[in-house]
Amino acid sequence: RQGAAKASAASAAKVKPPKSGSKFSGRPGGITLYISGRSIQLAAFSFKCRASSGSTSLGGIPLRKTKRGYRFGIRAHGIVTYKDGSTDENGAIDLSGRFSRTGKSVKGVLRVKTPHCGSTGGVKWRAAR
Repeated sequence: RQGAAKASAASAAKVKPPKSGSKFSGRPGGITLYISGRSIQLAAFSFKCRASSGSTSLGGIPLRKTKRGYRFGIRAHGIVTYKDGSTDENGAIDLSGRFSRTGKSVKGVLRVKTPHCGSTGGVKWRAAR
């Protein structure tokens, strides 16, 4: 029993935070995360919106350490800008995800809901340094 406890402690200890000052880029759309300390300083992303696309960003998202990697989740409202020239709108944004144990890649789900677009549904995304 002690061996199992030591093994789980060892695997939990191997979880590394994403490197402070690093930039993660990925898809779909274009997602960019900037890391500062134990938080996401800025998360900027684009998403499909009917025949056009929209973009928005959130900042100051804290990271929580888990056995499987650093996690994050935020529900907020933010300004959404559209490529088709529609007026900017305040949208409900739901962003969550988890970094790999090594802290070199991240994947998650994005939802954006605005009057112009309706809801994007759960858009799965992934990014790497």
